[in-house]
Amino acid sequence: MKSKVDAEAFAAAVKAVSNILKKTRIPQFGEVRVQFADDGCRVSATDLSSWLSADIDARGDEFSFVFRNTRKMLRTLRHFHGELTVEPFTEGNDRKVYLHTGDMAGEFPVLEDDAHEPIPRFEPLHRYAVDTAALYRRAQSVAYATRSPSQRPLYGGVRFQDKRLWCVDGYRMAIHEDAALNVAERFVLPASALKQLRVFRAAEGELLVGAKHASITAGGLTLTCDVIEWDDDLKIETALPKTIGESYRVSRKQYLDALNYLADCTNAKEVNGVLFDGGCLLARGRHGKFAAKVDIAEGTATVRYGFDLAYMKQALEQLKDVEYVRIDAISDISPVVLHGGGVTAMVLPVRMSATRDAKAA
Repeated sequence: MKSKVDAEAFAAAVKAVSNILKKTRIPQFGEVRVQFADDGCRVSATDLSSWLSADIDARGDEFSFVFRNTRKMLRTLRHFHGELTVEPFTEGNDRKVYLHTGDMAGEFPVLEDDAHEPIPRFEPLHRYAVDTAALYRRAQSVAYATRSPSQRPLYGGVRFQDKRLWCVDGYRMAIHEDAALNVAERFVLPASALKQLRVFRAAEGELLVGAKHASITAGGLTLTCDVIEWDDDLKIETALPKTIGESYRVSRKQYLDALNYLADCTNAKEVNGVLFDGGCLLARGRHGKFAAKVDIAEGTATVRYGFDLAYMKQALEQLKDVEYVRIDAISDISPVVLHGGGVTAMVLPVRMSATRDAKAA
């Protein structure tokens, strides 16, 4: 048995799908799978909750195998050029694959393809044209507001609702709005799966959504994942504060610099939070009190409130491509809402009695 493929296309496919791999007790699940069938070659990998596959042209016989050491094979495959011939064979109790071109040849150990389950096939209920690069950026701008899906799958997902993508984990919320993608019915996809869109080179693609699975295809690559059940009644409109006590604008860079300073002065395990007091950021660590000042560029900041340093820092880091961030505050017990660059972030308050006696900057 043997089949032939373009060496560069094959190497690129293996490299692309290998990004999803994770360590696992089952050897085959931690490596890339190769399948030759129907005048094509499908290269795929899984993290056990989603699948990344690449389809390239091929000709020859039908067979399949799993690389034994994908990382080493990636280094090897870059040396092959032109037409690559792939021939599986068995030597004693070992299964191998013989790869050769006009200039290079080698025998490499592989695993039996007896553990991987087929990539889920499903009937799509909705189809959407998507820009995969834009979708990746949007998903990443809100995915920080998730937590381990092992606690509750919904908290590890990105919610698609009309023209909004949003995440909430019980402590914070992030929303990105863009009319370029406006879904007919709401659904949730794993944030970990959408992270794999970083390997998609083609911008124009298609998003298919079914009852239990979804897929995104572009440029020969396909990402398939589960659809997470939307099992709560939380709505953006009810989660965000309906009234605003005051709004003001601050420099995103200056605010981040101040938070980074406080983080470097203290140990993250020591700090309960940071107090915002009229433009002064106050924190207290085990060995002392620390402060940094943020200028109010527009508006008046009179509401004192506390927040988790890490959560606020993550929110500001995702408000990219903006010089100034608008902050809405109501009281010391109400959520703080940040706006900038099409992204809205909400951070829940933290009681800050421990830092009220810190010296102002």
